[in-house]
Amino acid sequence: LDELNSGKSESTISAVYVTLRQMFESAEDSELIRSNPMQKVKKPRRNKADTKDATQVEAFSIEEMQHILECLKNEPLKWQAYITLIIDTGCRRGEICGLRWQSVNFKDKTITIENNLVYTSAKKGGKGVFEDTPDLLRQLRIEQSRACISPYVFSQDGRAEPMHPTSPTRYFKKFGERYGIDHFHPHKLRHTFASIAITNHADVASVSEKLGHANKGITCLLYTSPSPRD
Repeated sequence: LDELNSGKSESTISAVYVTLRQMFESAEDSELIRSNPMQKVKKPRRNKADTKDATQVEAFSIEEMQHILECLKNEPLKWQAYITLIIDTGCRRGEICGLRWQSVNFKDKTITIENNLVYTSAKKGGKGVFEDTPDLLRQLRIEQSRACISPYVFSQDGRAEPMHPTSPTRYFKKFGERYGIDHFHPHKLRHTFASIAITNHADVASVSEKLGHANKGITCLLYTSPSPRD
């Protein structure tokens, strides 16, 4: 394991550990091997400079999410749709800013994430299909068409250009201040989506795919509790 992880970052080493442990546990449960060799391998220690445990990911509680959704009813339709999409899909801020109407399938109620809009350019991001598109998007398209015809779901107010990827950060800060919600930002909602999904026994591989993680070991590292045998 040491040779395999030589030169790797701490997060990568931890992800390798979690992935190998899960793989051998599955083989042991299926009686393909007599015992899990990873039980004798100590979990990699994190650098003392890292004060936050990788398994302790900042996320909102169910009660806090209920409060956020209630407050959201008072906000403009564009932001209702934007925040609801993050909550329902776990998409990144840039992925939602780069979302085009052609990627929204109202008939099948799916969204295909293909682009990630960043400050300087739009580039290909992780692909994934997310179900249960909110009806808010239908309302948003009608509202948007009254001012302009834009290929982007979330355009600038009254214009066809895509919403600037820093706009959500400014809006989230004001939203949090307005309703007394600490540390309200897009990435925390992404963490909340993953935490709630896995807590409710969602398939880790599916959640990992939706989050765009390189492998499910990273998802396990961030959002699941350590095994009682650790």
